[in-house]
Amino acid sequence: MLGRPGRIPGTRELVPHESYRLIYELAEADDTVWILALVHTARQWPPERASN
Repeated sequence: MLGRPGRIPGTRELVPHESYRLIYELAEADDTVWILALVHTARQWPPERASN
């Protein structure tokens, strides 16, 4: 719970270094932390959805 609420509902974001954003999710049933992405801050997050 160190990070702030994420841009995607249900996720949290932590900035471990000024150039990186760590996106993670906490499992409700136990103390599991799921690392979803480590994104360079120059990249857009969340990525835009491709149009069909």
